Amino acid sequence: MMAIGDPKQLPATVTSMDAVKNGFNRSLHERLMVDVGCDYSLLDTQYRMRPQIANFPSAVFYSSRIQDGPNVCKPSYKSTLKHRSGGPFVFVNVAGKEKKDEASCSYYNEAEANEVALILNEMYLKLPKHLHRPLQLPDKVRVITFYQGQTKCIQRILRRKNLSNILVSTVDSSQGCESDVVIVSFVRANMSGRKGFIVDEKRLNVALTRARYQLICVGHALTLRHNEKKNCDDCVLNRLIYHAKTNQCLIES
Repeated sequence: MMAIGDPKQLPATVTSMDAVKNGFNRSLHERLMVDVGCDYSLLDTQYRMRPQIANFPSAVFYSSRIQDGPNVCKPSYKSTLKHRSGGPFVFVNVAGKEKKDEASCSYYNEAEANEVALILNEMYLKLPKHLHRPLQLPDKVRVITFYQGQTKCIQRILRRKNLSNILVSTVDSSQGCESDVVIVSFVRANMSGRKGFIVDEKRLNVALTRARYQLICVGHALTLRHNEKKNCDDCVLNRLIYHAKTNQCLIES
């Protein structure tokens, strides 16, 4: 028998709490690797992401064992879509405020949604004239967020700006997908640093590894790097902000 998968990314969705309590939210692949200790091989070369995008997830989720394929290292491996920073990875700090939808109880952040729309509009305007057409192909650009409420908020704003063809989806709906440019909206922004399930490392891993050429993170840096617990200095979100700052990829909206 051969099992193929990645226990560092999202498993199948399990809605039964009894099933979760009994460990059935963990895949057979993960149980064979972790619990039983079966031998396994790591596919250690990635052919999707530009090195500047792959550096962080490789270091944090795979102990720096993931190498870059020769195709992603070529200068020609780039997109015609451009963010104003020009770099393959950027974190845009937005001083917004999270809200909770009364009907769905899902979070949304209008300031982040507006920033996403601004980025997409700028990309469209910077396209060469012969490519000046609606950004409608999901393999070209995708917006990923952690909450269904934010998905609806972004879609509503994009419709007003005639950008309704842009694909906006949750992280859970994006596993296995990839796009030239990915914009990730983190949503959470509050004074107490509450982050909810965006701290889930598997969900973060999926969100940060969908882009080929450009990964643009949009979020409130103070909330994401806030430590709810004293022993949380090494949490992934805190490390992401530090990574962006030390690599001069953290910019203000």
